[in-house]
Amino acid sequence: MNGKQERLTAKRALVEDLVSGRYFRREGFKSNYLVTPRGQRVSRVKLIATVTTKFVNDDESYAFIVLDDGTETIRAKFFQDIEDYGKVDEGDLVVSVGKIQEYEDEIYINSEILKRADDPNLLTLNLVEVIEEISILDEAKKRLEELREKHPENSEEVFAEEVGIEMAEAIIKSKDLDGDSFEESDEDDEDKAEIRKEVLEAIESIDEGEGASYQEIIDTVDAEESDIDNVVNDLLTEGTCFEPRPGKIKKL
Repeated sequence: MNGKQERLTAKRALVEDLVSGRYFRREGFKSNYLVTPRGQRVSRVKLIATVTTKFVNDDESYAFIVLDDGTETIRAKFFQDIEDYGKVDEGDLVVSVGKIQEYEDEIYINSEILKRADDPNLLTLNLVEVIEEISILDEAKKRLEELREKHPENSEEVFAEEVGIEMAEAIIKSKDLDGDSFEESDEDDEDKAEIRKEVLEAIESIDEGEGASYQEIIDTVDAEESDIDNVVNDLLTEGTCFEPRPGKIKKL
């Protein structure tokens, strides 16, 4: 192990699957991810889609575009660095790469790469690759059903050994099966949501223009420092907050 965290692979997916998926937040440096209804697990995504709408705020610190791949629409957002935003126009076919994020029940892309698609056939080629991925998932689902009949006591464990734990976890969650070993704790999710709310309220109340210091947030929010740290990291990663300077947190 070299201690370096590998960059997550950008997966191809249909927008309709992304926006109807379920988002899972994880603690520490583990990447958040989305599970689609088809059982696809996505943290970073690569889309080929058409730009239908563009927006930028007055001080050009925030912008978004609306992408349409023919199945549904999704927003790709830009925080602070909006250079790529200015390189495309409404009506352009583009390649969009970024992390999947969720804020206030909206699934969106935190944009990393955005460029015009040189070949109009890319949209069709992209769809072919997505269909191939869906076919693999469908076969895996059938295999899970076979294992549940043959090995009712440990079918999920055997399934995970065969297809890998990440694919198994995503398929089980997408089918709402009783995979207790893979389930997120609803109570933990509720606790984290409450801490998130308190952290955001603390930032807004403390900030007098230059942001709220990390220590002030710790002193204000009634929670373990490690839990607050995880929430702050999530807020920074998803773009809800940013650091105007080291040690200061500011809400967009």
